[in-house]
Amino acid sequence: MVDCTRAGSLTDGFRAQTLLADKACETDEIIAQAQARDMGPVIPPKKSRKNPRPYDEYLYHQCAIGAKTPFRA
Repeated sequence: MVDCTRAGSLTDGFRAQTLLADKACETDEIIAQAQARDMGPVIPPKKSRKNPRPYDEYLYHQCAIGAKTPFRA
């Protein structure tokens, strides 16, 4: 079962170097769409993948930590 069915359409019209998403959006279709738009997918593979694909763990965790940490001036 696919957890994330609309993510592909969410990137329509956007230009970016990287597509950062959660495991729920880690589908072959979304990854192919990101690569077709010259975006590097930074999405951790689901545990159910027999051959997990590599991703930039450092970038993923830095962005995930930054999103959870409140801004302090």
